[in-house]
Amino acid sequence: MRIFRRRRSRRKFRLTREGRAFLFVTIGVGFAAVNTANNLLYLVLGLLLSLLLVSGVLSDLALWKLRIHRKMPRRMFAGTRSLIEVAALNDKRWLASVSVETIDEIDGVDSAPARFLRVKPGQTQLASYAFEAPSRGLIELGSMRVLTRYPFGLIEKGYTLFEPDEAVVYPRLLDQVS
Repeated sequence: MRIFRRRRSRRKFRLTREGRAFLFVTIGVGFAAVNTANNLLYLVLGLLLSLLLVSGVLSDLALWKLRIHRKMPRRMFAGTRSLIEVAALNDKRWLASVSVETIDEIDGVDSAPARFLRVKPGQTQLASYAFEAPSRGLIELGSMRVLTRYPFGLIEKGYTLFEPDEAVVYPRLLDQVS
């Protein structure tokens, strides 16, 4: 078994499709406010910009002090669905982490997401995703992406957690051989 050090990348963000449309509308309102010198349009522009700012800050708070760990099943068989558990530990004292999902990289392919609706302060929550290995052998698990679109879905923020692991996939079970 190899020993690796866990590393975490910097936080990355991208605008979602809805976020790009919202930004386009915000820029349009900004141009209209400057061209017409209408105070009401300046007020609406300030409201729209503050929503973008609040979205960025709250999504940062959802990911802040959140520890993620993967737990592999004891045995995995080729052609059989196995559940891989992901644990999220919220180390914050007062704030919950809301709407977080993790996507695992298994043999270079992204897995289905494990979703956490709400992880209360100081608590651990488990989520799992199904994985079916096509053939027996050794599978390698690489990095995990931790993502959130909380609260408005305008910005997708996340980071990559380097947590390599290996698992042995046993041959198909006898009752599944065709």
